[in-house]
Amino acid sequence: MLLITGTRPGVPLPGLVFENSHAIGADYRANRLSVLTGQYPQRGATTRVDDILADLEIIELEEITECPPLDQVVCCAELTGRFSIYWPGVAESGVCNELTSLIDIAPTLIAIAGGDVRPNSPLSFDGLNLVPVMRHGASGHGALFFDDGRVLGPHGYLDQARAADEWGFWQQMIAQQGPLM
Repeated sequence: MLLITGTRPGVPLPGLVFENSHAIGADYRANRLSVLTGQYPQRGATTRVDDILADLEIIELEEITECPPLDQVVCCAELTGRFSIYWPGVAESGVCNELTSLIDIAPTLIAIAGGDVRPNSPLSFDGLNLVPVMRHGASGHGALFFDDGRVLGPHGYLDQARAADEWGFWQQMIAQQGPLM
């Protein structure tokens, strides 16, 4: 299994491309942490996906200039938001427009490898396991939360009043729980 992070100007992404995906961190470092932990940066998580999947190779590049050989599961993540997953026999091409985020990569790769990422399992994530999205066309996130208080739903940003309510509840939950693993 291979995870490649960086930017991909003008190079097509291999596999199923998640076009409606968003980076939730305020900067490159926060977005990289989100990819590697599957959690919102505010949690301060330290357990990385490669701590769990021993056979995961991570390649971090300033700029990804070509596609790797597609003989295994490959995830290419642009740290600005968009990503793709190539999974032989399951997600070899196409576009997914469900609401997704970089935090979905870690739980999805662990699920592909056979790990238990159900809610309340020992491995808990903020991100979604996208295997049901890839295999069965399931829905993506109901909402994504950003550092500046914005809340993005499947049909756009929530109005200020509703976003403030959602954001306040979410911040309380994050403060109570801390890192999930």
